[in-house]
Amino acid sequence: MTLAEREAVNYADQVVNPRLAPIWDEVGPSRGDLDEAQSSTVEIVFTVLANGRITLPRISRRSSSAAMNQAAETLLQRIQGLHLPSLAESGIKSAKLSIRITLNAQAAQG
Repeated sequence: MTLAEREAVNYADQVVNPRLAPIWDEVGPSRGDLDEAQSSTVEIVFTVLANGRITLPRISRRSSSAAMNQAAETLLQRIQGLHLPSLAESGIKSAKLSIRITLNAQAAQG
């Protein structure tokens, strides 16, 4: 794994996931909304620039579930242009990071 890949994983864990999780909790479907036969994961990718701005968000691997794909599209619209802490503030030496996140259907709230 390259330095940039390690930095991307660390930045995703420490910075990105805590910011995306509440949005996904709001827009993502629950497992109860999905057919058992459907894939309940979607993979998204985006770039974080040196200043922390998210750019080029897209779905890199779609689910067989239209609900999952639509929720991921909604998430991507919400995070386009979002500013996270700068890479330098986070101890990142790379000029930009490519972030890959797998989104899962949420456990049903009871």
